[in-house]
Amino acid sequence: MRRYVIRTLSGVIHPALGTLGSRFAFSLAREKINRLLFLTAIAYFISPIAFLMLFSFTAFRYFTHIYEVFFFSKEAKAKYEQMLRPVTDETIAVSVGYRVYPEELEDHLRLVTSNKKEDMKELAKKGKQMRTLAYRQFGWNFDRMCRHNVFLGTTGSGKTETIMSLFTDVVKAYAGLGLVDGKSDQAMQFKIYNLCKENYYETQFNAIVLNKPELMTESNTYSPLLSFQSATKTSEFLGDFLGGEGGGNADYFANRGKVMLGNIVMYFKNRQIYYKENFSINDLSGSIEVTEINSIYFMAYAIISELEFLITDAIEKDHSFKKMMSKARLVKTTQNEEIKNCEILVEYLNQNSHLTRKVERVLGIKYGFFSDHYELFTSLNSYIFGVYPLWGKYARAVAKVLFLYGKKYEKVNFLYTHSDPAKITFMRSAYNRLKNNESEEFMNTESLVVMQEKEYKQIGAPLSIQLNAIDFNTFKEAMGLAETAETIEQMNMDALQQHSYAVQQWSRVFGLYKQYLRVFGTPNPDVDGEDLLKNCKVLYVMLPVMELSPDQVEMLGKMFILMFKMIASIALGGDKQSATPIQFRIYQNKIKPNPIFLMVLDELGSYMPAGGQSGLVSILLSQVRSLRIGMMLSVQDTVSLNPPSNQNELKRIRANLSKIILQHKDEDTKDLESIIPEVEMIESEGHIRSAISEKLLDSGRVKIEKRKTIDLGLATRFSKGMGMYIDGGRDEPIFFQSYYLGDNSKQAAQIRRYESFESLHRE
Repeated sequence: MRRYVIRTLSGVIHPALGTLGSRFAFSLAREKINRLLFLTAIAYFISPIAFLMLFSFTAFRYFTHIYEVFFFSKEAKAKYEQMLRPVTDETIAVSVGYRVYPEELEDHLRLVTSNKKEDMKELAKKGKQMRTLAYRQFGWNFDRMCRHNVFLGTTGSGKTETIMSLFTDVVKAYAGLGLVDGKSDQAMQFKIYNLCKENYYETQFNAIVLNKPELMTESNTYSPLLSFQSATKTSEFLGDFLGGEGGGNADYFANRGKVMLGNIVMYFKNRQIYYKENFSINDLSGSIEVTEINSIYFMAYAIISELEFLITDAIEKDHSFKKMMSKARLVKTTQNEEIKNCEILVEYLNQNSHLTRKVERVLGIKYGFFSDHYELFTSLNSYIFGVYPLWGKYARAVAKVLFLYGKKYEKVNFLYTHSDPAKITFMRSAYNRLKNNESEEFMNTESLVVMQEKEYKQIGAPLSIQLNAIDFNTFKEAMGLAETAETIEQMNMDALQQHSYAVQQWSRVFGLYKQYLRVFGTPNPDVDGEDLLKNCKVLYVMLPVMELSPDQVEMLGKMFILMFKMIASIALGGDKQSATPIQFRIYQNKIKPNPIFLMVLDELGSYMPAGGQSGLVSILLSQVRSLRIGMMLSVQDTVSLNPPSNQNELKRIRANLSKIILQHKDEDTKDLESIIPEVEMIESEGHIRSAISEKLLDSGRVKIEKRKTIDLGLATRFSKGMGMYIDGGRDEPIFFQSYYLGDNSKQAAQIRRYESFESLHRE
């Protein structure tokens, strides 16, 4: 039995003085040892005998007052290390506030619950003093910040001040920050902006302001459609707004809407990737009607036909390629005679991906361009014929004629490898010219039928495609140049009802985005996900919960959470999987944020994703830690962490979060006590007053019982940013007081616009 220590009947060691008493005793003993060492050093130069005596006495004093007290056994050493170590980590990169020891808890609660000027001054004075004491700082290093935290506190509990305390050090460390603010608090926007300005980080600040769309409030621009690297991801992103996970009629038409828009997105995304033509939400919303889908189909047919010609020409000129195509025909039976070579080649390369570079070298195009446009044509062709076979028949006939017209008379090229490839505006103008009979020579059927072999070669067409395969009667019917009940522009509306239902699915989504054309309507946005991550920029999003309907708020909130998901996927480096391990590691190190990117979802309960994306938050929490990305959630109650229709999501989210509990009125918070272990605790504390002067403590004089270290109901008494931190690595919560930052929001944020990161990257 040693001084300041109690051993229970079960053999467990307890430091009897508590944190403050133990730190005081340790500091007092260390100070005396330091004085003795100083005297010993002086004696070394004066008297060898005095030196030996002082040295021996110092060693004896150290053994009896420090080692024997604090380090005499592994149990005692572990207990004292846990009590006297820094709050969370030895080195703290981000400080939120200072630690409040259990022994001073009641006195501190008196300060934070009082509104007297004297007590408020004392609280402010205490905060200034604590800033100078390194061991009292409450915060994390960057590694621990990647383990994620949730702030739980009611309105007025000081969440904003606590979070701002955190942001101060984040910005000072030049770390990345993405904040979605469900309160849409402009004062916080100004505070973060001024934090950036004070730390010469002003040009890295971006703000997406969704308040008052009718007033055209100044904001940085963002296009979620351009941020995704593939058409599939972009389509999935938009499809998440429709639902369609069930089996009823509504879900059926929602899924048809996804298929319809997926084709349009695929077309625009291909134009962005290969032709460097950006697009916006407005472009999509204007392309879902029949006439615009026709134009996209005409362009898709022209591109796939030119690819078919390219493959046929390569077969004639390259013997090894011809041999490969012969093998490919043995494993694939074609279904579409017009594009049989494309069909065979795609299927064969899907099974033999190692041959893609050879094909790229022979054809002179990227295989991705080839496969993406083949998928676009087949998918769009299937959709049109599925909606109304006559629509498909007319569209195919017109597409064939427009393609031949463009190649023979306009001499246009459709592939991205040409210096001036045709755009969709060409298809519209060519269609109108033929419809209005402005090209009489071309519309002369007899002259077309007698087109010679030499002319076929001039337009690059293989001899296997004969002009008499074009049904000019169908073409004229489609264009309204012959008497018919329906044309490609005026078809039976009942037959197109399925398409009309699909269009209606998007009216609500596009209607919301059209309110914010100033933000989402640009093809060259300021904010880019990869730019935010790589260059550790700051993004502040104001989500006007009070101005929009709940489903609109959910859609916008989901969009930015999906943006965070996209940012995380960039850090994974999935597009570089073919690189060597060393190359891949170098690439990831270039992409990953340094030191960290912090994602903050403030007032998450206002826009928690539901439906098919109800598990989105838990997926992010479980996946992003290794990418140097940390997440911080802020809610008023635990129910806000639980999305509708997904009861298991709350458990998944709570399992990946450390809890920071401020003042709250949520009864469900008591459930968190289940993660706090029961430990043996000293019940009677009267002996502590005389413990420092006693040589030994008699455990018989002390009452010890096993119970929870804290009652979470105590949090109802918190105020002014006081809280407790519950982490699975500790037996007891840590009480802390956040620093008050004051009002630095006097200077308004300056929204700056720059050339988009993507365009700079291309250069």
